[in-house]
Amino acid sequence: MKNNRANLYGRSVLWGLAILFLLPYVFSLVLSKGRLVLPSDFLNLVWRSWLQATLSGALATAFGLLGAGFLLRVSHLRTSLWEGVALFPAVIPSGVIVLGLMDLVPEWRGLWAIAAAHTLISSGFIAVVLARLVRERMGASLELAWVEGANRLLMWRRGVLPRLFPELFRVWLTIVVSSLGSFSVPLLLGGSQAYTFEIAIHHAIRLQGAWGIAASLSLFQLFLLVAFLFLFQNLRSGQTPTTIRSGESASRAGVARILGFSWGAPFLILGTAVSLFSLVRDPFLGWRQLQSTGLLEHRDVLLVALQGSVATAALSGCLTALLLLLAATSFPGPRSRRWMNAYVAPSVAITGFATLALGWGAPPSFNWDVARISLGAALLFAPVIWRLRWAEEVSRLEGAVAVAQTLGAGSSLIISRILLPRLFPAAFWSGGLVAFWMWGDYAIGSIVASRNMTLGLLAKSLMESYRLEAAALLLLAVLVLGAVTYRLFTWGGSSVHR
Repeated sequence: MKNNRANLYGRSVLWGLAILFLLPYVFSLVLSKGRLVLPSDFLNLVWRSWLQATLSGALATAFGLLGAGFLLRVSHLRTSLWEGVALFPAVIPSGVIVLGLMDLVPEWRGLWAIAAAHTLISSGFIAVVLARLVRERMGASLELAWVEGANRLLMWRRGVLPRLFPELFRVWLTIVVSSLGSFSVPLLLGGSQAYTFEIAIHHAIRLQGAWGIAASLSLFQLFLLVAFLFLFQNLRSGQTPTTIRSGESASRAGVARILGFSWGAPFLILGTAVSLFSLVRDPFLGWRQLQSTGLLEHRDVLLVALQGSVATAALSGCLTALLLLLAATSFPGPRSRRWMNAYVAPSVAITGFATLALGWGAPPSFNWDVARISLGAALLFAPVIWRLRWAEEVSRLEGAVAVAQTLGAGSSLIISRILLPRLFPAAFWSGGLVAFWMWGDYAIGSIVASRNMTLGLLAKSLMESYRLEAAALLLLAVLVLGAVTYRLFTWGGSSVHR
């Protein structure tokens, strides 16, 4: 009887979440009155999107592989430092990378500019992943090859690259999927052409009011990305992780260093160098630009943007954590988890416009803007963070839940005594990550906000008017305040866990 109630509760929650995440698509279909129309240049759009995504994936994977060569070279004591440098562009808001490219090459727009931004954002992350794989999975065979007299080139050509190829394909596919759904980068660097479906959807709604085209493109993008993610799930790693005993780790790390090469350093630090260059290049000019815009004299705009950033960051983090907790405590079975892992985040543009249904007909207001941006961010981030961490967390708790159900524990007892205590730290971490990102994000806000009511939107407005140094000052403040917010969330999670 208790199991039946647990199953009913789980199904109800899962169906409720499924309806919530599909509402943006339903909203677009309702406004289009069920008329699905493809744009006249649909094939060209598919070609441009695919070309942009594959180029971004190829460049990011190549740069990541070269950066991994340098990571293999550094000593064990310095690995964490260099990994932090490599991961910096991947965890900060993408507007910082966009600002760096606009600062270095002011007139650069289009396909290559978008691919360059995606490469700078992702290559460091790829380098960390590949370097760890080489150390952990190939240590024993590399050590044997070195003892047998193989040189570095032969070890890379015959030993590392062939066995690393499945992982290279996986990371390439990951970047392709993320690039196909990119919005904030091509919004500022794409020029007049639509190089992603997101920008085409945005143009169709904003410029033409063509909801039929927007609904068609969003559904096509959804099915395409889900197909890619199912392919990603079915791929198997080329190597089984090797168990390293304590006496072997130093030796294998030494062999991995032999594989490394110092000239891979520029490929590892390029994204971080571009980010830091744009943020600290000329703060005094940035201050003068802020003065010239009147933002320092009339502080109301800055004050509203600061309040909006605090509110959207906190509410977005809390809503994302709540959605993830609901999904995790719904007792999803293997089939449900497979679908949850395959579901991609809904279209940024469609989600943004769909949140306008909140307070439909009400006059523009600060509170409604905060609610729309926060709900949209939660719908976009929750599926990504589920795949990033929560799917594994839920799998780890499967055994404990099964034992408790066998002993007769009800769903409420299992949730309160097993699931929530274990999942609260992950929930606070997830909320903090989303809150950090939302300090500098402008994707959803640029669609639904009635004014520049966050620091991210204000920085975007300054970048569009080429007051790049002033935008850099705001983004620097965004990173500091976002880091503080993330620390507050994670501190709360550790306190609850204790």
